[in-house]
Amino acid sequence: MDKNNRNLSGDNQLSPTYILKLDEEIIWEGKDLKTQLEKEITKHPGRELTVAWKKKEREFLIV
Repeated sequence: MDKNNRNLSGDNQLSPTYILKLDEEIIWEGKDLKTQLEKEITKHPGRELTVAWKKKEREFLIV
């Protein structure tokens, strides 16, 4: 597996916890961003999803 995709697949124990938001509401939080993002894009076509992640409790990086 490509090291750049390791965290997105949820394989790595040290990977961050990802957060998906839709209209400023958290709709999902977990490790397997790639799979969940595909599901949410299908469920909400044309809507803007926001991805954030946290490496440790209380540490956020919002994109």
